[in-house]
This record gives sequence, structure tokens and C-alpha cells, in this order.
Amino acid sequence: MSSTLQRRLALSTAALVALGVIAVAPSAHADGTAAECVAAGNVWVHVEYDETVTGACATEFATGGEAMVSAGLLESEPSWVTELLGRTAEDPEWWSLWTKEAGEDGAFGDWAFSMVGIADLEPSAGSVIGWRLLPDWNLDAEAPTVDPVEGVDLSPEPETPAAGDGTTDPDTPDRDDDGSTDGGSTDGGAAPTGGEAAPASPGLPSTGN
Repeated sequence: MSSTLQRRLALSTAALVALGVIAVAPSAHADGTAAECVAAGNVWVHVEYDETVTGACATEFATGGEAMVSAGLLESEPSWVTELLGRTAEDPEWWSLWTKEAGEDGAFGDWAFSMVGIADLEPSAGSVIGWRLLPDWNLDAEAPTVDPVEGVDLSPEPETPAAGDGTTDPDTPDRDDDGSTDGGSTDGGAAPTGGEAAPASPGLPSTGN
């Protein structure tokens, strides 16, 4: 995003501050950690200002504004954010808006400056919304300094094959200790051993020759 567009957005925010359009923020919900929040398919809202770094989990996030209300950071969905957690952006200060999402490999990328306002933002499940109070809208925007999902991996776990139940295939014959199988030989009898002559098969009488 160009610095010119960023400054225009900041100028609009500053104008709203001058008009007294300020959202009053209640305390943020402390619902677990950022890692737990995104792993559950929710949206983490990260906030940085002065020496404060905090955040809260949003379980409803059809829009960025809904996420802010769900996380307990705002009482109603705003068009612009000029105050968070009791910290008002005093001209030329402004609240910069950022997002962070996981890629196909499950790892989170860098902070990305939001190209739309919070009201038009449509966060995806498992993503992060970031706010950072910056000192001057005339200067280039700087991303949040803290990564609340550092080291978090959202790649799906590989499926583990089910363990066998220990039963034997009914079509497989049992083997004796000597390796032979039960069920008899294929010719219906045992083979002769030790030089014993096999009995003559009944049939034609001997000719005596």
C-alpha cells in the first residue's frame, strides 16, 4: 500500500477524532492465548500502544467490526477506530490496522497493512487482526512489533492408521510349531516316508511278468 493512501486513511481518522467520533472500549476478553484462539478457528485481535501489548479472542468475525465487539474491545461495530482500551489517538497519532494469516504450509506470514477499514475487513478463521498506535500519520506505517502467533503451525495433523484388533483372517490356515499348516494335504493323505513302499493302487491284476 502506498504511503500516500496510508496518509489519506490516517487523515480521515484524525478528522473523526476532531469531530469527537470516538468509540468507547471496554476491557478486552482474556480468553486463552493467541495460539489457542487461532488453533480453534477463531480470530485473535492484537493491540499495541505506548508500552502496552495485549489481545483478545473473537469467536464471531463475519466482519472486522464484529470481531472487535466479540473480542470485547468495542461496544459496537465502528466505521473507524479512534480509541482502543481507553487510549485515544491524538492528532497526529492514528491507529494502524494490520492482518496476519497462515499459508498453505500452516505457518503464519508477515504482518500485512489492511487495504480496507475495519468495517469492510472480512477476517478468515484462524487469522489475526493487529492494531498499532502510530505517532504520526504523515509518516510511513510500521507494523506491530510483536508477533502473537510466533511459532504457531496450523497445518493439519497427519492421519494415523487404525491399529489392528489382533484377530486372524478366517481364510488363513493356522500354522503348527514346525511351520506346517493344519487342514491336511492337498492330495488327501500324507506322503510316504523312510523308503516305505506305497501300497499298490487297486486296478488291473498283476501279469506276473
